[in-house]
This record gives sequence, structure tokens and C-alpha cells, in this order.
Amino acid sequence: MNGNLLRPTPPEAIAPLPAGRYTSLQVLGLHLLLLASLTSALYCFGIIRFLPAEATLRNWDVVWYEQIKTSGYSYSPKGISNVAFFPLFPYLWRYSGLGLLGISLVNAGLFLAAATWLARQLALPARLQLLLLSTPVLLFMIVPYSEALFFAFGALLLAGLRQRRLGWWLLGLLGCGLTRSASTLFMPALFFMVVLWAGQPGQRRTALRWGAWAVLALALSVGIVALMQWQQTGEPLGFVKVKRAWGQFFRLPDFPLFDPSGIDMLWLDGLGIWLGVAATALCAWLFGQQLGRWRGRAAGAVLPPEVLFSLGYCASTGLFLLFFQGGSI
Repeated sequence: MNGNLLRPTPPEAIAPLPAGRYTSLQVLGLHLLLLASLTSALYCFGIIRFLPAEATLRNWDVVWYEQIKTSGYSYSPKGISNVAFFPLFPYLWRYSGLGLLGISLVNAGLFLAAATWLARQLALPARLQLLLLSTPVLLFMIVPYSEALFFAFGALLLAGLRQRRLGWWLLGLLGCGLTRSASTLFMPALFFMVVLWAGQPGQRRTALRWGAWAVLALALSVGIVALMQWQQTGEPLGFVKVKRAWGQFFRLPDFPLFDPSGIDMLWLDGLGIWLGVAATALCAWLFGQQLGRWRGRAAGAVLPPEVLFSLGYCASTGLFLLFFQGGSI
């Protein structure tokens, strides 16, 4: 027998598994297969009672987005108004000419494409991609909501931070700010990122420059929204007034926390709150580490700006849910 057959193959001689887009596409295909199988099984057993259709998709905030798409903005001092919703998604929906089911399919495709692209940019392992794609709240990415568009711009700004592409960063911030009232929660996250980024050796000028441009991008998005609503309703700050009329203003939370949708969603929202609390605690610890660095004491590991911004945004979201919605999560 040939003795070479008994020798182990050296690691460098083993062909690597396909990576990059092939791995991401395989993960995406597996995710869609599992999702379709699970949905079919739940529908057969009566747990899921409705499939996506024009009649079943017109619920909750979809009504507001469809109203903006059809007839633009309207404002009422009593708070029953669509100015709380930002314009980019409903106007893109208008110009697409699609119905409820059509725009849902576009949202699903946009989200999956953005998620696949972001996974490649971050070099995420296949198993982690599959886990993240299976997060329950991603259901909102495949209905006529603005979440899919917001996610796509969010992926762009994170990739811009990671690769130090200022144009991607600013376009992502501007798109997010025109899609949702992101500046409310982005500003604390931006402040946290800039402070810790600027504290890293040799990064102060870069951090301050990126932070200043980010503030301008967010201010521009708010200005565009205010101008549009002022032209259509005569009230430039209607989105601020309506939020307050809907009960979103600073106050201590009422315990026990609750969800208007009932127990079916309370467990998921509760998990989100705990993630926000954990992110807040981690941000506080990192800020304490930065203070120690300024005072000359030893500090912990340095985190990249995209991680700092993500942590700050998660903490801002959790704190907003606790202190601006009166116990409703």
C-alpha cells in the first residue's frame, strides 16, 4: 500500500469552504426555508390564522403610512394626526405604485439584502447570521412599516463607521433621520460614541470631525421633515406635539410594565427592556473606564466606534421605553 495514504493532510492543503457572498446566500436560503416550513406548520395547526393579504396587512401604523402615501400630512392639535411618522417610506411607497402586499415584498427583499450585505461587512459567522435572522421582532421587516428601510440605512451607517467611509456614515444617518424620528435616540448614542472614541490614543480629531458631521446630517433630516410638514399642515413641529399628545413624554414608569397587545407580546417586549438595561449598564461601565483613563489609571479594552454607537443606541432605546411611555413597553 502507498504510505502516503496514511499521512494526515496538512491544513494548508485543505481547500477553504466558500466564504463571502456564498456563505451569506446559503444562510439566507436556509433561513427562508425554515421560516416557510415553520409558518406552514403553524398555519396548518391554526396557531397562525391569517396569511399576508391586502385585507390583513392594513392594521396599526400601516393605516398612518398609507394615509401619508395617499394624501400627505394632516395635523390636529388633539393628537389624532399622521405627522408623528416621517416621510421617506410612505413617499417611496407612493412612487412605487405598489399595494400593501407588493410593498411588503419589497420591504422583505430590502431587509434580506441589507442583512446579507451587513453580515459580509462585519464578517459574521454563518451560525450567528442564522440566529440574528431568526429574531422574532424582525417580523416588522416584512410588513408595510418603515423598519426595513430604517434597517438598510442603519446597516449603511454601521458599515461606514467600520470602514471609515464618511459618505456612507452620513448617508445612513440622513436616511435613518428621514425614515423615523431617529435623531431623538441617535443623539445620546452619538455623544457616547464620540466621547469614548475621542478618548482613544490619536483618535480625538477624527472622532470630533465625524461627530460634527453626524450632528449636521441629523439636523438636516429634522429640518427637511419640519419643512415638509409645515408646507402641508402649517405646523413645522407637529411631530413633537403629537408625540406628547400620544403620551410620549418624560415621566417615571408605572409598574408593573405592560403591553397594549397583551401577554402574547409582553414576554418579547420584556426581553427587549432587559437588553436595554444591560446595554445601559455596560455603557455606564465603559464611561467609568474612560474616566479612569483620563485620570491616568489603567482602563479596559478599547471598542471600535460602530460597537460604541450600537451600544449607545440600544441603551437609549431601553431608557426611552422606560421613561417616556409611562410603563407601556
